[in-house]
Amino acid sequence: MQSPEKHNNRHELKQDGIDLLRKVLGLKNKWGARLAVPVVGDGLNIQALRNERSRNRDSWESILRRIGQKAGISESEFRRAPQSPPLLWDMLVQRHASHTKTDLNDADLELGKRVTVDLSRLEQGLTVLLPIYRRLGSIWFENVISFNVDRRLAVGNGATFVLGDEYSGASVFYRHDLVVRDGCATRIWYPYGDSKDPQTFCFGRRWHADMVRNLEDYRTYLMLDWAERGRTLRPPDIVYRERLRSLVSWYDLFFLAPLVFIGVRLRLEAWPVWWLLHQRARNFVPFEKEDSVPPTIYLKKKGELCPELTGGPCEIQIIEFESHDELWEAFFSACEA
Repeated sequence: MQSPEKHNNRHELKQDGIDLLRKVLGLKNKWGARLAVPVVGDGLNIQALRNERSRNRDSWESILRRIGQKAGISESEFRRAPQSPPLLWDMLVQRHASHTKTDLNDADLELGKRVTVDLSRLEQGLTVLLPIYRRLGSIWFENVISFNVDRRLAVGNGATFVLGDEYSGASVFYRHDLVVRDGCATRIWYPYGDSKDPQTFCFGRRWHADMVRNLEDYRTYLMLDWAERGRTLRPPDIVYRERLRSLVSWYDLFFLAPLVFIGVRLRLEAWPVWWLLHQRARNFVPFEKEDSVPPTIYLKKKGELCPELTGGPCEIQIIEFESHDELWEAFFSACEA
């Protein structure tokens, strides 16, 4: 039986976390847009379907399974397959390449096109906006980062897609949706690509390696602007507000914005994300005792196994909840407080 003292300590820690969440989500610019950036993943779609008592047939895992079945992968093979989406995608590509006698790049693109067909069906079938999409879309965040490649959140909120093709470099850095409500604009960014173009998808480990190389190239330009004189860095909150005035990519957000991960699993093989988070934490070291450091918050259900978060890497602050329902409600309540 848990002692009253331990119970009280755990309650106090959770309350401290919720207070931090409210503080971070309450940060706004002078026009009222929220400065924190929610980073959402497949947990958003799963929660939307769970709330509607759906059978969760349209989660990312279920989409990959349907594609695998068409490629001739049996249920028993799926049970032995890697549980991680990047590793599972690599397996699907290799099987398809072997079956069709094509190279890996062609097989990857062909499967990407099949994903696009599936996702387009889901987006076009969104005749009634699920409450969680509507609720998130009604909050004026200046930016949202989506690790999903589907555009259900954007389509349901009447978004306009922006190609960003006037900028040089990989288009995945610039492409985004723009949601405008009552004159308030929110950009939704897609670091792993988007369903408008399967050529933007960055699913497997091969593409992760390319992405890390591109991230390092972009870092050079950001650090030149961040530096004040020589190698001295200016406070990150000042640089963040400057960069927001002419933001063209989600890249700056990962380095400078307060981040709130919700409905996301930070798997170990997600190299690009961990590269960004480690670089972010390293750059904040000179300011670690100052209020100018934007926090990195990760919301999770208590009891979920997340070995990748053992030891508190990258100064990630974890807030646990008894259930996913409580987790999402705490997030929205903090926004609406």
